[in-house]
Amino acid sequence: MKDKTRWLLESMKPRYWHPLPRFSAEWDQELNSLLDKGLSFESGYSTSKLGVQSIWIANHPYASFSPYNDPRFGTVRPRRRTIVRAWEKLEKDRKTWDSQDTRPAKATIGQYANFLCTSSNWKAANSFLTNSPVTASFLTATKSALTIPDDHIDDIKELSDKISSLRDAESVRISCPMPDHVATLTGWRGWRVDEKGLKALGLDTGWEPKKAIPALCKCGVLHQDRSPSLNCACGYWSFKSMGLLQEALSGYADSVVVVGSVEIWGKVIECENGYRSEFAYPKELWLLKPDLDYLSWTYGVPVKKLSE
Repeated sequence: MKDKTRWLLESMKPRYWHPLPRFSAEWDQELNSLLDKGLSFESGYSTSKLGVQSIWIANHPYASFSPYNDPRFGTVRPRRRTIVRAWEKLEKDRKTWDSQDTRPAKATIGQYANFLCTSSNWKAANSFLTNSPVTASFLTATKSALTIPDDHIDDIKELSDKISSLRDAESVRISCPMPDHVATLTGWRGWRVDEKGLKALGLDTGWEPKKAIPALCKCGVLHQDRSPSLNCACGYWSFKSMGLLQEALSGYADSVVVVGSVEIWGKVIECENGYRSEFAYPKELWLLKPDLDYLSWTYGVPVKKLSE
């Protein structure tokens, strides 16, 4: 009873308010049954196994603990308190991986970054991200209740301040248009940047400028249908609003340098708080750091910049 109460109270915190996949009672029952058996999570970065069941463990908490490549369920999530329970178990098992050095020997920088960003150091960090700049009093009060390193708090506050200042900024229009596609939807997401341009957060995937690139599944499973598939986590991920995106960015506050809207089209799967799409292309970019103006002409889209 004590554990169930703790899981329930934790699941009521803001970081658990906006999961992307839809809820499935059947998957919730299945995952709790596996946890009741006392099984341990196998070593992994984005995915892990609990017994014979493959589970997506990355993108915590908004997309974690969904079944991975299981046609019985598709892309679904358990109850929020079950996510908390599974997360506690995963964190416990991760200490065993570290002590036994059982983590995969080869991993991309993106995979390792994602592993670090989903560690317990970011516990409850979403509660810092609001639609207005984080106040010093709120930071002080929350810091006293939660053990979060000072540099992480600074990163989260800086990200929140930048996004808030860009909300009312004036977009800079340029003459080169983005690809014109009919009947698109608008989603929101964040990126990091390297010498080639925009890159996905937590993954080593680049965004090609001025090209419509269809999503390809990299899960190692051949789908009978094109990506995104109901039975996988593939596709271009995006959130339905900037507010939902902002709450999910706490784990990437020290690496995200661009946020913005994207046009999505083709095959689109609607999730609880966002989408997975076959095609996606930037619509407007909000630059969180200076000297990124070139992204405007690189991708042919308007940008918002921080005031100097």
